[in-house]
Amino acid sequence: MGQRNRVKKPKYVVVDYDRHGNARIYYREPGKRKIRLRGPLYEEDFWKDYQAAKEGKLKPKEAPKYRGALPAFGTFDRLCVDYYQSPEFRALNPDTRYRRRLTLDPIREVVGELPARRLKPQHIRAMRDKRAEKPHAANGLLKALRQLFSFAVEYGFMDNNPARDVKLLKIRSKGYHTWTLAEIEKFQKKFPLGTQPRLALDLMLFTGARRDDAYTLGPQHVRNGRLVFTPKKTADTKGTRVSIPLHPRLVESINATPTGDMTFLTKNNGRPWGSRESFGNRFKDWCAEAGLSHCSAHGLRKAASVMLVDAGCSSAQATAITGHDSLQVFEGYVRARDREKLADDAMELWTGGEKSVEIVPPASMVLEDGTKINANLLIGKGSVCGMAPLRECVSNSMSGSQGGISSAFAGNRPLVRREK
Repeated sequence: MGQRNRVKKPKYVVVDYDRHGNARIYYREPGKRKIRLRGPLYEEDFWKDYQAAKEGKLKPKEAPKYRGALPAFGTFDRLCVDYYQSPEFRALNPDTRYRRRLTLDPIREVVGELPARRLKPQHIRAMRDKRAEKPHAANGLLKALRQLFSFAVEYGFMDNNPARDVKLLKIRSKGYHTWTLAEIEKFQKKFPLGTQPRLALDLMLFTGARRDDAYTLGPQHVRNGRLVFTPKKTADTKGTRVSIPLHPRLVESINATPTGDMTFLTKNNGRPWGSRESFGNRFKDWCAEAGLSHCSAHGLRKAASVMLVDAGCSSAQATAITGHDSLQVFEGYVRARDREKLADDAMELWTGGEKSVEIVPPASMVLEDGTKINANLLIGKGSVCGMAPLRECVSNSMSGSQGGISSAFAGNRPLVRREK
């Protein structure tokens, strides 16, 4: 086979590819840091940057300046310090920054003084495998290292990203448990109206809010009978605002419970919760007290999604309440619905709501060769469901649940204003 014709790259030009397959073009002379060039190769912008780099007019990106003593240049410790001060890291959500540091700082304590360039894929793979019993933590570590080394390649501290070729672990977990109606009623029985645990449940269930937002919501977020707020998770990125009518059941719970001036939910001393972790841990304790130790705050968000869909809401309508930006994530939540009930509803639609028909065969039958056979040997008395065409049908799945949780999102919902 003949060799393919390849265009030779200009002198000192190297090309690297990120995890999405996008080409990154650099100019790098031996012993010097890489200089990022605009692409694509051989286009006008590329030649302009190449000539400027060759003449020394184009300089490599400079890492942020620091005060005080710094770790030795080129070490993993120094790389982390530079990364924490970079625009890429500062642009992340505060919660993401906090968790990323929790992931990377323990590694700094172990390999911080080693040159970052010496880290190879096999080292990263060993770190991942060490945490294999907790696949979410293992994948979180791998994702953090990918971003760290991507920064290192971008600024010329490293030639390649050793974490890029290490695969994420497959996770077979179904995620947070979705509360069932029976579990919700059990919690409500343990904590009646007027208690903080009950208000916490109602606030997350009847808004679909995350725990990050639930413990911060207060009277200042109520405007003309609506709850208006921007979820923390997207506040620094998309900033999608949620504006939903207050559910009557939630209004009843708020009015029956002592609340704070700035937050509906308060601690025993009447002060707001200090962090989402402290509130989440306390809610987990309440679940355990109700005999629901397998339930969590996030499971209520999934339960709210299921209830909205069961009430007949479209995905667009439901996500307008829950604040989901991704329909894929939302559909993953509602996938936990009661499949037996869904099968019943589907069959009713399929058959058009018709009842089974009893088929009674004749006493005997005669085959083509003249043999007479008792018909009961072929088919006995039984019900056979007809394959009726699909007809317009109204599901009665929400009937007979007056005042119950299953009817919470069903029917017309009057706009109730919170009384001051």
